[in-house]
Amino acid sequence: MNISGFDKIAPYLTHPLVLVGFVMLLAYGIHWQLMRSGLLRQVSQKDSGLIIRLFLRYGFWLALVLLLAGFGLQFSGIGLSAWNKWMDKEKAVAEKETVVAVNAGKVAEKLYTQLDTKDQQLANQAEQIKSLTEAITALSQADAPVKDINTALRALEQGDTKEAEAIFAQVAATNEAVGQQHNKKAAEAYRHLGALAFQNDTKAALAAYRKAVHLDPDNAVGWNQLGLLLNRTGELAQAKETFHKVLALAEAHQKKEWQAIAVGNLGLVYNTRRELDRAEEMYRKALELNEALGRKEGIAINYGNLGNVYTKRGSFAQAEQMHRMSLEISEALGLKEITAEEYDNLGNMYQASGKLGKAEEMFRRSLLLFLEIGHPNAKRERQYLDKLAQGRTSSPQ
Repeated sequence: MNISGFDKIAPYLTHPLVLVGFVMLLAYGIHWQLMRSGLLRQVSQKDSGLIIRLFLRYGFWLALVLLLAGFGLQFSGIGLSAWNKWMDKEKAVAEKETVVAVNAGKVAEKLYTQLDTKDQQLANQAEQIKSLTEAITALSQADAPVKDINTALRALEQGDTKEAEAIFAQVAATNEAVGQQHNKKAAEAYRHLGALAFQNDTKAALAAYRKAVHLDPDNAVGWNQLGLLLNRTGELAQAKETFHKVLALAEAHQKKEWQAIAVGNLGLVYNTRRELDRAEEMYRKALELNEALGRKEGIAINYGNLGNVYTKRGSFAQAEQMHRMSLEISEALGLKEITAEEYDNLGNMYQASGKLGKAEEMFRRSLLLFLEIGHPNAKRERQYLDKLAQGRTSSPQ
């Protein structure tokens, strides 16, 4: 048989029934030859006689029936198309499960480093990374063509969220259109959409989270992210109201961690308003909750926030003490971004107190850490150092 002829019939030899039939014929032939040669006569009649007799009597015909059925289905096109569809489906599922989602955390952190930490408030770094990670994992499992998902994931690795946002927008719209029974699924998609838009499109993120809390009002994550965005845009009354909603949900469900997050975020609102006594009160409550939970990262963040309050008051000794306590924890935990921010906070505190040499030292340490982790705040630290240098050259000798 020539090669081209074999190529034409080769696909018909891959049907599972054909393959099983060939295997059975092979087993039958080997068994029959062994019986003829006498090699199997040592097996007792009691143990194996019935099985051997049944196999020799019916094995050939069963294998032949399977072969003919397999060829028949293949030549009719039914078997071939069904088998191919099943294989394509399994391949698609496997691709969705093994695609970039296995590195979702790394992609999320890469996206997060594009945010201005000061703008987003360091206290919410962990929650934001968690939201991004969940969004990327959900994207890999979304009900969308594998090709589109792979394209979106590759774009996310480069910091481009548009493809992923389009998929979540479609998922959200589809579930929202179904009705109330799918509201939570739609809300989840809107939260993922909001997490992706959070970094570069405040307006879109606000719209997404507003829809999310409307469709799933008992989800604290949606309310918390909405509050952060409102605080960012200066809508402080709404932000305060939103964080109180998070606190109420946390207390109703006895979620101490979320109580600490909500109380700490209320401190952010008061700090932005320069209501420093209320801000300190909230930060200390959050600190107490985090200490009870043993959340060391939260404790470090609370100390840092208290230090910023004391700096604004001009209580520099207390501010330094708080920032040093935060540094001790963050360095022990290997939290380089928090450590870099604390060096920055110390730099601001020293600058405000007139200790420019120490301020420069702190900004340099912050710069080195931000450069090490590839964080965009390195640019901010360079600007601080440039301003210090310019101030020295322009001041009278």
